[in-house]
This record gives sequence, structure tokens and C-alpha cells, in this order.
Amino acid sequence: MMSAIRSSYKEKNSEFREAMGFCLSVFTMVALTLFLCLSVEEPKGPEFSINGAYLTRFNYIKTNHTLSYKLPLNITLTNPYKDPFELIDTQVTAYYQKERFGLVTLIDSRTTFRLEAKNTTFFQNAVVQGWKPMVFEEPVLPNTAHFYSIDVVIAFKQKDLEIDYTLSGEVMCNLNVPLSFNEISCNGYKPTKCFQVFLE
Repeated sequence: MMSAIRSSYKEKNSEFREAMGFCLSVFTMVALTLFLCLSVEEPKGPEFSINGAYLTRFNYIKTNHTLSYKLPLNITLTNPYKDPFELIDTQVTAYYQKERFGLVTLIDSRTTFRLEAKNTTFFQNAVVQGWKPMVFEEPVLPNTAHFYSIDVVIAFKQKDLEIDYTLSGEVMCNLNVPLSFNEISCNGYKPTKCFQVFLE
């Protein structure tokens, strides 16, 4: 009788230890997974802002549906992070009424631009200019404050120096741009911080 009780106790004790071991293994796996998820940081992109913008030419000819434009931009690039990064193949594209009308290359695909940690640099007078056949759904007119609503998209490729990988990203800048004929004035323009569209 006592032998049967001891045998039953040993079996139950063994089952309990197995159950505890299984629970401990599951807990360890969950904790390790959570730690890895928290330790892997989201990709961090550069911060862009446009501190100066004005149109010296923005003429739309209805007879032949042609837009003639000149848009100088003063662009600020900031690295707010603890590590440096490198940019390549960076382009600035301008849109009006959701239609793309011009672009300028900020950093070409053969050039690597390095920005150190906690640092800022400036691209002065990056000019989007030219002419293009276009058809707009609405009249090409400024708003009541005599500003044009221009969207600027900055597309870039960023080298991750830690893992030797290149990220692609875009930022969007919603601008209210004054028309200035003297080609030296940004009067009335308010500096605009761009927001990240994607980084992958």
C-alpha cells in the first residue's frame, strides 16, 4: 500500500516538474522575443525642412497648356541621432494641384553625402525650374493671401552604416509660396518642417 502511494507521489511530482519546466521554457522564449523586439530600433530617417521658398516665375499659358516656372528653395537637413548617416541619390520634386511639374537633384547617385551625429547642413538655392506641358483641373491662381500651394517631395536613399544596408525614403513638405519677381526675397514665407512619408 505504502509502495503504491510512494509510486503515485513520484509520478505526480515528476509530472509537476515537467509542467514547471515547460512553463519556464515558454516564459523564457516569450521574454527573449520581447527583448529582441524592443532592442531592434525602427529605421530612422533624416529630418528635412524648407526655410526659404519663393516663385520668381509661375506662368500658365492656357492656349498651349504650358507651365513656365522657377522655384528656388533653401533646404535644411538635420541628423538628430547619435550616429552619422550617409545620403545618396536625393531628388526634390515639386507638385501643383497634385500634378508633378519639376524636379532638381540635390545629391546625385554617384555622390555620397555624410552628415555627422547631431549636426545640420544647408542646401541654399536649390532651384526647380523649366517649362512643361500640363493640364490642370482648376485655374492656376494664388490663394487670397497671394500664395501658391506647392507640395515638395524629397526622395532619398540612406546608407545604414551599422548593417551595410541602403534604405529608401520620402518626406513631404506642404508649402505656401509667395510670388516674388526680384529673385532675392522670401518675404511672407514661413519655414516649413517636412514630414516622413515612408522609410524602408
